[in-house]
Amino acid sequence: MAKGDVAKTGDVEMWNREEEEEAEEVAKGDVAETGDIEPSRMDERLERMNQAAQEGNIDAFYNLIWEDVNLLEYIDGLPFVDTPLHIAASAGHISFAMEMMRLKPSFARKPNPDGFSPIHLALQNEEINMVHRLLQVN
Repeated sequence: MAKGDVAKTGDVEMWNREEEEEAEEVAKGDVAETGDIEPSRMDERLERMNQAAQEGNIDAFYNLIWEDVNLLEYIDGLPFVDTPLHIAASAGHISFAMEMMRLKPSFARKPNPDGFSPIHLALQNEEINMVHRLLQVN
């Protein structure tokens, strides 16, 4: 189906919205020709995600996920990175960390650039309640 084509399904017309939205993003400059988010745009989103984790701001976190549903997958694909779970565990933001564990449990086992998992960072920062919660979940 070409961009803007209409598919008849009973009495309902369905536009090929995915292709239209992708074309709009390319036109705005948010997406490179490969369909990937431009590095500068991704860097900005990662910085905002890290800030949300540092503050324990779950609303800001979900706003970012709403903007880019693949953001956590992108972070998970990076080797040796401080994930939002690492940051929240270090800061003692239990609610944020538990939400992150619910959505992306693989972050609990992911090493950061220093080789530490989120539970190691919580221990280093004497966030004992966080350690207990991470042990309960994992």
